[in-house]
Amino acid sequence: MASKITGISIQDFKRVRLVEIQPNANGLTILGGRNAQGKSSCLDAIAYALGGEAFRPSDLKNHEAEKNAAIRVEIDGLIVERAGKNAALKITDARGMHGNQSLLNEIVGRFALDLGTFMRANGTEKAKMLLKMFPELEKELAELKKQDETIRTARADVNRDIKRLQFQFDDMPQFEGLPAEEISIEMLTQKLAAANAAEMQLRTAESTLNQIEMEIVAEERELTRNNDECAAAEKALEDFENSIELRRAELRQAIEKTVERRAQTQQRKNDLDLKKQEKAAEVETRRADTNGVAAAIQAEISQIGDTNAKIRRNAERRNLYTQISALKAKSDGQTAELDNIERSRKRLLQDTELPLPELSITEEGELLFRGQQWDCMSGAERLKVATAICMKSKPGCGFVLIDGLEAMDQQTLAEFGAWLEELNMQGIGTIVGNTAATVIIEDGRVKDN
Repeated sequence: MASKITGISIQDFKRVRLVEIQPNANGLTILGGRNAQGKSSCLDAIAYALGGEAFRPSDLKNHEAEKNAAIRVEIDGLIVERAGKNAALKITDARGMHGNQSLLNEIVGRFALDLGTFMRANGTEKAKMLLKMFPELEKELAELKKQDETIRTARADVNRDIKRLQFQFDDMPQFEGLPAEEISIEMLTQKLAAANAAEMQLRTAESTLNQIEMEIVAEERELTRNNDECAAAEKALEDFENSIELRRAELRQAIEKTVERRAQTQQRKNDLDLKKQEKAAEVETRRADTNGVAAAIQAEISQIGDTNAKIRRNAERRNLYTQISALKAKSDGQTAELDNIERSRKRLLQDTELPLPELSITEEGELLFRGQQWDCMSGAERLKVATAICMKSKPGCGFVLIDGLEAMDQQTLAEFGAWLEELNMQGIGTIVGNTAATVIIEDGRVKDN
């Protein structure tokens, strides 16, 4: 059964003159009154009596009194007293047996005496205080956090590389219409040699054509000469036709031979014309095939350095894209690992019976209640969290001291008191004013009960 305070007697301690209280066994016992009347001094006296030298104030005595301070707290069948000049500790039980501070430390939790320390701590410190009560959970969460930090650091490096490479990739030009591989100078040289050979063949054909044309001119000259001779023979025939029949026959024979030679010459000319046309067609065909090929190849060779540079830039860009894709895949994998770690962390917290069902700890080590951080919680929620952790830290301690309950309104205060009763927990607190007070302290004394 949890230890609770059944009686309190305080005399000449700090602002207290004389206060004797029997607190409620469950729920709240509230010390009310104006400021500087001794309310907080009562809580300090209880904390000092039960907590020992760690809670000893710098000045014990009420300087308006003549006697030394005296404190008596009844808890769990023990009578705890501090009195005399040095406020020496004395512990006795119903059988008259004596104890020491170690006995009190076994039944009284430090949080119960100084809830304010927990309340004033930041969210991270509160989470650490909570985890101290669950060593295995603390160890496993620390390991997960270490893994998380390692992966996050590695992912940050990967994302930094992605950003750097992406910047390079976006800044690189894309050259369209180029092959994936660099162009071979040797291949272009072979093409150029073939083009030059074709051009030489074209020049040979053109030379042959010129020769044929010269032969045609010679035949045309021969034909003209034959025509002239024929005309001369005809004239001679006309001149001598009437004189000598024999001469006519000779001339007729000469004409026939000349006509025959003319026909042969005409036939040869016609053959040469046909051959000329065929050769001209061949030359034109070869000219069309070879026209500009060598020049184009020569131009391509002259530009191959720039072209190959562009091809290399395209290859570098493709390679850069591949690297970026691989890094993004790696980053996504690390994100998935972090998600798994977060799921493991949440599962650990869900599987651990924390002081309150809706209590949790963020990935950054901040305390959460109902999804809210400490600074976003209501006053009642803060007290619930602190009290629940106080109870968990020392399950055998059935009370808690709470200074400054005026931060809560009447309804919230009532709800908090009812919650303590449900837990069979005893709360002794202070509040400025008389409205919600169980006991009113005025000028260091109990005014009304």
